[in-house]
Amino acid sequence: MHDAFLSFAQATDYLSYLTDKDLTTFEARRRRYVLTERGRCLIDSFEGMGNFVEIAPFDKVGASF
Repeated sequence: MHDAFLSFAQATDYLSYLTDKDLTTFEARRRRYVLTERGRCLIDSFEGMGNFVEIAPFDKVGASF
């Protein structure tokens, strides 16, 4: 959570949302969240978009503001 700059409350809200949308599931025995097949497909789709979209480096984006 710390590396993502999320509070515990924010992380809990995001995980609840992702679970409600069937993108993650909680494994109570191991006490962790894992991606569902639907979640994996969503990530694969986002990664595939990189082939179609050119993303400007952050320093160039910041200079335009």
